[in-house]
Amino acid sequence: MITVAQVEEWLSLPTGGGGPLLDGCVSAAEEYVARRVDPSWHGLVSLDDPWPATLQLGCVMLAGRLYQRHYSPEGLMAQGDYGPITVVSVDPDVERLLGIGRHQGPVVA
Repeated sequence: MITVAQVEEWLSLPTGGGGPLLDGCVSAAEEYVARRVDPSWHGLVSLDDPWPATLQLGCVMLAGRLYQRHYSPEGLMAQGDYGPITVVSVDPDVERLLGIGRHQGPVVA
């Protein structure tokens, strides 16, 4: 599990600077990880075990990404002379750290 303080540090926010929105993003990231991540990929029996650094960092990055997304609800961000820039919805580093998406291990159905 992660804490709001970890995400605030990752985003260089002052303590309590994220408010209730950041609290919700941390909860959403943890729920997403609980639903999508295979614990055995990280050497765990269950996600209730202490998380390794890769899983913690991936979840912190995901929560930070969700929080920053509120600045660009339509997926666009204005950059002055460059005009609008599309905010990518998938972060390969987060996928790699969490072991999801393209970086998910083999699945036997």
